[in-house]
Amino acid sequence: MAEQIPREQFSAWANIPARVLFDREISDRAKLLYGLISCMSNSYGFAFAKNSTLMRYLNVEERSLQRTLKQLLDSGIIGDVITFRTILGNSGPEGWSLEGTWFFDKNKAAMGALSDMGIHKVDLIQYLLGQKVIETTAKVVTLNKRDDNGKLISVDDNALCILKMSGGALGTMAASWTVYGHECQSTVLYGTKGLMMIYSEPSAPIIINDLEGNRTSFAFDTTSEKSGVIDEFVDALVHDRDPEVSGKEALTTMRTIFGSIRSSDIARPVAVNTDFVTHI
Repeated sequence: MAEQIPREQFSAWANIPARVLFDREISDRAKLLYGLISCMSNSYGFAFAKNSTLMRYLNVEERSLQRTLKQLLDSGIIGDVITFRTILGNSGPEGWSLEGTWFFDKNKAAMGALSDMGIHKVDLIQYLLGQKVIETTAKVVTLNKRDDNGKLISVDDNALCILKMSGGALGTMAASWTVYGHECQSTVLYGTKGLMMIYSEPSAPIIINDLEGNRTSFAFDTTSEKSGVIDEFVDALVHDRDPEVSGKEALTTMRTIFGSIRSSDIARPVAVNTDFVTHI
């Protein structure tokens, strides 16, 4: 694998643990990427390498790099995920929408922070874990936001859900319109071989801590104006294939949101997506 990079570009030895090096499920390119990141790490375990740098070393496009990173995560770099916590919160739509107050009217918006914010976190957790939510225990409430008359708004401004996943993982998801300060979008996955922190620290979008005490940080190039979402959708249409996230995936997310609202109304857990149970 070392021959894929010109010798003059090496500045340090790469460290690839045996559990990665001899894992037959991990491609050679993914193993090389792991070694590159370790090679670029400083004494504190941080490797601030941009996508463009890794793309040049591996001679791949950005999409291929992202999928290689995803393969590393799927290979079990933190083992099986046992629990998780995730939150998405900001100061509310009146801070970023030109006509944000319509979000507060149930006759126009129907739902509040849970559907506006929480739905994205449910999507993320299902994608990262490769599992579906099969049960939700939720509290969907209005705590702080008020209308022009000083009354609490007619939709929720906060939601807290305990989510049980089809593969056995359990975690919490919080959605809030009352985070008055810097937006919070942290996610932490706790696995059998370590933990992964996503957007927990501003300087490091992804941090992985393993059982040996190693701390690896992934820093990405944020200058691109493309998210890749539209490109993926168009490519799926052009090549007549299923997109990475299909309409069926969105349906499982919506079931979770509706189930959470129901759970809050009746004050007990609600089963959703039960046809995806895999851990029993």
